[in-house]
Amino acid sequence: MMGTTKVRSLCAPILLGLALCALSVAPATAQTPKQVSQEEFAALSWLEGRWVGSGGGIDAFYESYRFANDGRIEQTTWTDSSFTTADGRSTIDHQGGFVTKARDGRVEYVVTDLDAEEIRFDAAERGGTGFRWTRISNDEWVAVLDRKGEAPVVYNMRRLAEGG
Repeated sequence: MMGTTKVRSLCAPILLGLALCALSVAPATAQTPKQVSQEEFAALSWLEGRWVGSGGGIDAFYESYRFANDGRIEQTTWTDSSFTTADGRSTIDHQGGFVTKARDGRVEYVVTDLDAEEIRFDAAERGGTGFRWTRISNDEWVAVLDRKGEAPVVYNMRRLAEGG
């Protein structure tokens, strides 16, 4: 039978290795995620609907947002104004008092600031860039995407009437 000292000496390097692995895969953000209440998250209802985006030197693009439940907003990008063919999906999730934005189940952004008129996302992994969405009116908002060493890109989002 192995003695306690020998078991500790064998386990210590294994436990240290596991701890280092956990640290290396845990997402680290340079920003502190903001605690968000259920009421604050619900105030993002202004995002719901169909939107056409313009600006940033690209052709028009199309997105829709809908609350799937009290803790999830589903974002879909579409190929054109018919909103029939999706070409991307992501989620904005409120869980455990924090809000994240994920694509394909992988958290890409954390919310670091939020109020009824603006939401700020920062990269979940250190070194990434972020963006903010600012509500202008019930039918318009602006997305400002940060870029390293360059001016931000600004997109204007305009609500489309349902069905068109």
